[in-house]
Amino acid sequence: MGIVATVAGLILTTYTGLIVIRWGVDLLTRVGLLREPSRPAALALEFLRTLTDPLLRPVGKAVPPLRFGSVAFDLSFPLLLVVLPMINAFITTIAG
Repeated sequence: MGIVATVAGLILTTYTGLIVIRWGVDLLTRVGLLREPSRPAALALEFLRTLTDPLLRPVGKAVPPLRFGSVAFDLSFPLLLVVLPMINAFITTIAG
């Protein structure tokens, strides 16, 4: 496998992990278990949002939320958690 494919796979795997962490943080915030984080935690959360928003926002705008009565479920997180590993596997297959 080429170095470019290895680096691309590492980046995609890391980004997928960041998406999972962001999904968990957003879920904890919406449920009310995460309130008023300390300053270092708030900076880390802001950094996490800065890294993940460039991909989550356009996907969230392109794919409408799934509605269950008065509750809307954002499909951008699960969609990215399916698509990013597929892209990673495709790159690995092409390079290998």
